[in-house]
Amino acid sequence: MLPTDLVGAPNLWLGTTVGHQASTWRIAKLLETDAVVHFLSIEPLLGPIPSLPLAGIEWVILGGESGAAVCSTPHELDRRRLVYKTADGWKPKPDGETWVREIRDQCVRAGVALFFKQWGGPTPKSGGRTLDGRTWDEVPTRAPSMVQRDADIVPRASASQRREESCNVVESLS
Repeated sequence: MLPTDLVGAPNLWLGTTVGHQASTWRIAKLLETDAVVHFLSIEPLLGPIPSLPLAGIEWVILGGESGAAVCSTPHELDRRRLVYKTADGWKPKPDGETWVREIRDQCVRAGVALFFKQWGGPTPKSGGRTLDGRTWDEVPTRAPSMVQRDADIVPRASASQRREESCNVVESLS
């Protein structure tokens, strides 16, 4: 449920995080919202997603885990990464490559823009962002122009109205 001042907003982009097949249920909930662009943030990718429901999705942002402070143990951090350390630097894990390609191929078949952010590693740049010899920097082509005419701008609710609506949303979820 959106606050009333955002319903029908001409510049509203909404997304959800999907890191593995079991979290794809979030996509149906996302598509219930009134947004101009619906997108998926598949970062970090934690497992294969062989059946990614892309109908109604305009954009997918895909990437691996980066940084060291996310997990409590080195084993857990290694499990979450799509890369591994070699003498030549960080390289994609074979399973990780398969998972990323699978999502890329689903996006291509569905005509969904794909932005491949990173392979991940100790830093965002550790593993690079090249997939099969190229970078994937696509953005939604159906996205509205960010330049708006005054008539298109939806009046914003006051801070107290937004707080009240947020409290109502929280109450309806509990």
